[in-house]
Amino acid sequence: AEASSLEFQQIYKDRYGMLRNEWRVLFHLGMLGQMTASAIGARAALHKTKISRAVAKLEARRFLTRNRDQHDRRIEHLCLTGAGRAAYNDCVRLHSIMITR
Repeated sequence: AEASSLEFQQIYKDRYGMLRNEWRVLFHLGMLGQMTASAIGARAALHKTKISRAVAKLEARRFLTRNRDQHDRRIEHLCLTGAGRAAYNDCVRLHSIMITR
C-alpha cells in the first residue's frame, strides 16, 4: 500500500505540482462537493494550518474558490473550479489505471 501511495503521489506531483495535503483537500472537495476547511480537517485528520496552506496553494492554481458564509464571516465554503474538477477527474482516472495494472 505504501509503495502504491508513493507512486500515485509522484503522479499528481509531476502532473499538477501538488503535494500530499493539497491532493487530500482536492480529493475531499472532488468526492463530496462544497465543504469548509474544518470539515475537510475532520474527515482527513489534517491540522488546520496544513489545510490552510493547501487551500492557499490550490486557490493560487485556480483549482478552488473560497466563498464567505453569509451568516458567519469566519466560515469559508470551498468549491472546486472547472480546472480543479478536471485535475481531480484526471487524478482519479490515473489512479484507477494504476491500481488495475
